[in-house]
Order: sequence, then structure tokens, then C-alpha cells
Amino acid sequence: MSDRPQEANERTRSGDFEADTIVGSKGPAAIVTATDRRSRFLLTGKVDRMDATTVREKLVAMLKSTGKKIETVTLDQGREFIQSQQMEQDLGVPVYFAHPHSPWEKPTVENTNGLLRQFIPKRHSLDDVSEADLDTFCALLNLRPRKCLGWLTPYEAFFQKVLHFTWQSATPNNLLFCANGVHFFYYICPQ
Repeated sequence: MSDRPQEANERTRSGDFEADTIVGSKGPAAIVTATDRRSRFLLTGKVDRMDATTVREKLVAMLKSTGKKIETVTLDQGREFIQSQQMEQDLGVPVYFAHPHSPWEKPTVENTNGLLRQFIPKRHSLDDVSEADLDTFCALLNLRPRKCLGWLTPYEAFFQKVLHFTWQSATPNNLLFCANGVHFFYYICPQ
């Protein structure tokens, strides 16, 4: 961690990602998450099992899908991330590790995983969560304005593209809004 570039530590550029996994209450399925440190832009992907090869392949595919330059990746020391050298070769960027039992060294992805838990409670089986569900949850978080970004959305901050939102309708449990011509439906699950 002490070798990670100052730009990554100070969040002065996009492309410095922190990655983690979320496990469900039952079954081998997991969610791989990656969050850009500067913009808080979130990437998610579901894996059927949490072995090192599957997680590495999913994470590399997710990061490459942005079409943007990846600068660094920061991981924890979980067994699912033991193929870090192969990941460095796949992405052509350095991979850094947080110290054991130190989630505060990758606070961006830890916080974002907490936000993702608004849609997927801790005791929920991930077998019931589809890739389409994950895409929806991810889009909702990436389109949520953040105070730390000067009320830009993570999408706007990451892609440096201003979105124009219009509200279509709202009820106590539903929101329908439009961003640059794309309609989003947001269901708020009653507690």
C-alpha cells in the first residue's frame, strides 16, 4: 500500500480501482465489485463460485469493459485474489494489497458495498440475484448524485459527461426518471 502512487491515494485521477467481493448467506455465488477511487463509479459482476480464477476473469472483464485507462487496482488479501500476478499481466497495471484485516485501506469499495446492500440485504441468497438485477442496482448507484463529487453522479465524474435528468413520476415506493433519453425505474423495497 505504501508503494501505491500518490495520485491514487489523493484521488486526483480516474482509473485507480478498489475491488472486493460480496458473499451471500447460502450457496457459492458471489458478487465482484470494483469502484473507482476518484469518481466512485461502480462495476459489478456475479460469479457462480468464488475461486481465484473465476474472480480474476470476472474482475478483468469488468475493468476492461469501461473503455477507460486503468491505472491501479487495490485488493484485500482474500483467497479469491491470489492470482494478482496474472491480473497484473491481463490488465498491464500494478495491483496493490491492503494490509490484512484493514478494510479502511480501501474505503471506497467498502462504502460502495454498503450502498449496494440497500438492494441486497446481508442475509439474502445471491442465487436469486441476476446479472440484470445487478446492472440495475449498479446503474442506480452510478446515477445517484454525491455530495463529495459536487453533486455530480459517479457516471458523470468517471466519463466526464453531464447527464440531464427529468423525473417522470414518483410514488412512495417507486421512482421513474429519465437520463439522456434512457428511462430508469427504481423500486424502493419496504422494510
